[in-house]
Amino acid sequence: MLWFWTMRYWLPLVLALAVNLEAQSNTASGEMRGTVYDPSAAVIPGAGVTLRRDSTGFSQRTTSGDDGEYRFLIVPPGEYELEFSKEYVS
Repeated sequence: MLWFWTMRYWLPLVLALAVNLEAQSNTASGEMRGTVYDPSAAVIPGAGVTLRRDSTGFSQRTTSGDDGEYRFLIVPPGEYELEFSKEYVS
């Protein structure tokens, strides 16, 4: 009888976790990366890069590395705008 009560309470929890893990594994997302260059084809380190999707309000910001590369790791599918910014001191 104890086994029945134990299974009665644990089985729904185990099933709920299994469904949740399955749903997470089917989540579609991707990665976006690139390199920031100036007009003379030199890389631009420290450039601000913003990835934006206005229709959903999704926005992420990062900074390019010393090699000019940037990367956004978890990006839902869709169309995005990229915005680059860098302050130059003369």
